[in-house]
Amino acid sequence: MTTTTNVIRSRRFYERGVYFYEQGKWADATINLRDALALMPSFVAARMYLGSALGKQKKFLEAIRILEDGRRQPHVEADTQRQLLSLLGLICLVRQDYPAAKYYLNAAIKFAPNDPLLRHRMATTLCKSGAFNEGLDLFLQSTRDNPEP
Repeated sequence: MTTTTNVIRSRRFYERGVYFYEQGKWADATINLRDALALMPSFVAARMYLGSALGKQKKFLEAIRILEDGRRQPHVEADTQRQLLSLLGLICLVRQDYPAAKYYLNAAIKFAPNDPLLRHRMATTLCKSGAFNEGLDLFLQSTRDNPEP
């Protein structure tokens, strides 16, 4: 059971973690975000920052585990699910695990089919995995659907 004191302490660790994250101090961010999660494991926003900070440190498998745990938390809103899936897809893309990247990005795209960032990441994944025609088509389609001002 989470007490009010734990919620307040967790929030403070989270805020410090975000501060360090924004400063590019990934190790310090990781320490504070882990402390936030130790007090409140269902704190999905802390999980997203922690997953990203771990990814920045090339600790990809740990980042994936943290983010997957976030997906399994009860009552995660659709937009948060999309963000988790997008981040998981990006980490897998960086790891060059293209099947996993496709899986996560396809799942994210179901929440936001016209999101240009998701479509761009998917197109990149397709091209890097050898599906050049499909990736190029997606790039072109995305450009037509979202022209620059």
